[in-house]
Amino acid sequence: MRYLRLCLLVVLSFLSGTVKVSAESRDSVLLGLYENSLEKGDIPDAMDAAAVILSRIDSASVDVQTAAMAEDLAEYLDKSFRYSEALRWRSLASAGYGKSPEHRRDYARNELELAKLYYRTGTFHKSFVHVNNAMDVYSEGRESKEHLECVNLLGALYYACRDYDRSKEYFSRCVKGAESMRDTSMLVLALNNIAVYIYSQSDSLQTRRLLTECAELCRESGNTSMLARVYINMSLMSIRAKSYDTAREYLEKARPILTDVGENGQYYYYSGLLSYNQGNMDAAVVSLRKAVDLYSLGEFGERRQACLELLQEIYAEEGDYENAYNSLYEYYQASRQYDREGAVIELFKVQNDRLLSEQRAEEISRRRTLTLWLSISILLLALISVFAVMMYKRREYDIKRREQELAAKKEIEDLKQMQQYKTDCLVNDTIENLNKLGAGIEDAGQKEQLARICSDLKDTKKRDEWMEIKSFVPKFDSDFYRNLIQAYPSLTLNERRLCVFLNMSLTTKEISDITRQSVQSINTARGRLRRKLGINGDNVSMQEFLSKFN
Repeated sequence: MRYLRLCLLVVLSFLSGTVKVSAESRDSVLLGLYENSLEKGDIPDAMDAAAVILSRIDSASVDVQTAAMAEDLAEYLDKSFRYSEALRWRSLASAGYGKSPEHRRDYARNELELAKLYYRTGTFHKSFVHVNNAMDVYSEGRESKEHLECVNLLGALYYACRDYDRSKEYFSRCVKGAESMRDTSMLVLALNNIAVYIYSQSDSLQTRRLLTECAELCRESGNTSMLARVYINMSLMSIRAKSYDTAREYLEKARPILTDVGENGQYYYYSGLLSYNQGNMDAAVVSLRKAVDLYSLGEFGERRQACLELLQEIYAEEGDYENAYNSLYEYYQASRQYDREGAVIELFKVQNDRLLSEQRAEEISRRRTLTLWLSISILLLALISVFAVMMYKRREYDIKRREQELAAKKEIEDLKQMQQYKTDCLVNDTIENLNKLGAGIEDAGQKEQLARICSDLKDTKKRDEWMEIKSFVPKFDSDFYRNLIQAYPSLTLNERRLCVFLNMSLTTKEISDITRQSVQSINTARGRLRRKLGINGDNVSMQEFLSKFN
């Protein structure tokens, strides 16, 4: 029945080029076949119909619905190990999803699958491009399994191009991510890849420990597919360590849980390699021929080459030159389809181009950041300069104003002193004249009267000396004064007066002029007062300490 439908598909395809069949009618028939086959569960027929439908669609006109069909077809072909065909439809699906901003995750998923397909076919440079496209999308959100798959694949690609340090870095990142997400399958995959890397560095003990841990995790999670891969890797390690019995044991453990053509091909290849190392050439040939046949069912170019290379060596050792030649011929036929060295070189080129692009982007970003900071620095410097000039002008103005005030005060003080001096001289001269006059008078009453006048003049002089103090008398009846006396009742009258003057921010010179005491006497009194008030050190001034009593 399937062959009849295939014939119908071919006829429809042929008629579309020779007979004027309505495009809508043709597409309707093909879509009907596709949908009916899907409903019946006949996936191969549905995929055949999808291939015909998609082959007639221009990649420029692919929409999201067409992309979904292409994705299903690519997935079907991928499972059938028809990687080259799968690449065609996966690229179509990616192009369709890439046009729609709402389907960025679908686009990223197809880019990741494209990268895997190119990796399997040995086209490493294209795999590198597509996995980075997917990585750019998955890096936008929270860490996901798909993001870890990108990281793991990048590790495998760097391993392929022999950049082992970076390969280990990405595998380690995958392990940490899988542990944080508690994703056992990704953890096993990453640990298995790290084990392969470590084995390439000749650390067999660490490799065995990691593979044993992988096997335990697989058994606990029931992941038989990954467990088979781990057993096969352990068998290879045992073969290279010449532990042939152990290698056979791991191969037999893997055999019942093998699921696909690739795993079975690997089983027979390692069986052949084991028999070859044990000297059993006939068994080796049988196993290797089975591996070649299995690998011929899909696109396993590199693995098939390895089998043919070993077969050619065995035939040559046995003297079967005809089969040795045939194996060698098959090997070179396969090598024409799969050029690993060329793929590695291309990968190096793409990797270097991407690194140069990233470096250029970083350099541009660095220059922009530097320009921004330079501009901000210049602006700040300009603002600081303006502020400094303003502060300088303000300080200059304050200094001039202070100088003017001081000059005015000095002038007033000089006038006061001059006036006081003249007054003192006048009083002294008058007292002296009166005393002389009194000496020549014999009348006791007049003498007593003159003596009283002299006494009044002396009292007047003393009152003049304290005239300025009287202007401060109200301060001695303030809240400050009462609070001070309450806190320090033992202060003398002179100490209390000194506190009042200091609280008024008078200088030592001003206090000296008011009290008619020397500056040294005022400083001595201030020192005694500081000790009495308990002010230690120079961190706190008298004015600051006294201000708390206001």
